[in-house]
Amino acid sequence: MAVKTFQASLLAVQMEAGCPVVVVGKELDRRGLLTMHDLLTRLLAARHSEIVIDFSHTAHVHYLTGDVVKSKADRCRRIGGFLQVRGANPWISSLLAFGGTVIQEQPLVAARS
Repeated sequence: MAVKTFQASLLAVQMEAGCPVVVVGKELDRRGLLTMHDLLTRLLAARHSEIVIDFSHTAHVHYLTGDVVKSKADRCRRIGGFLQVRGANPWISSLLAFGGTVIQEQPLVAARS
């Protein structure tokens, strides 16, 4: 599993089974959230309809993270894919759920391998 494709302040993209995994660092501030929004937009423009966001190493996110994740998840669903969130702590899960994001319990990427 090579880390490649994109590197920006708090974000990195890894490919797992042909699916991009956006790995979020310890904190996702406003600037990091804007970077994540742009990154997800680029991935969708590059025809990636199945995307994972990994919050395993994340302690804090900007309060608008739920809105960004939900809008990108809706876009993935409209084009026949998915956006999966994994590794979110209870606080981040609650924030994402408040924004309307459904947290997947089963890793969808692992099921595809």
